[in-house]
Amino acid sequence: MNKFHKLLIITSVIGSTFGWNIHSTQAQSNLSQSECKNDSSLKTAYGEGWSAGFNSAGYLDKYNNSYQDENRRRCYEIGYSNGLIASAKRDSDESSLYISCLASRLNNPTRVCQQPR
Repeated sequence: MNKFHKLLIITSVIGSTFGWNIHSTQAQSNLSQSECKNDSSLKTAYGEGWSAGFNSAGYLDKYNNSYQDENRRRCYEIGYSNGLIASAKRDSDESSLYISCLASRLNNPTRVCQQPR
């Protein structure tokens, strides 16, 4: 999967996470990210969502939210989106480092560069 395709999928997931819940969000509690991270009853859902998003590599079928409680489900969704963003940033950073390493090989051909995943 090329970087553009992955970015497109991540953007779609983030947009759909916030987009398709617009009508029902008004009825839901509007939890903030900090509430999800700090409230002891919600941070597990946030953490599981973050981990699922970070490790999903942008594949929509790995989005698995089994929380029935409205607040926990919302925290899972916030965590999932944040995990996707963190994963995309890591991938972007790794690509930048690789490009920089390749450029530095012009001056030092013995330098070894590791391709990003």
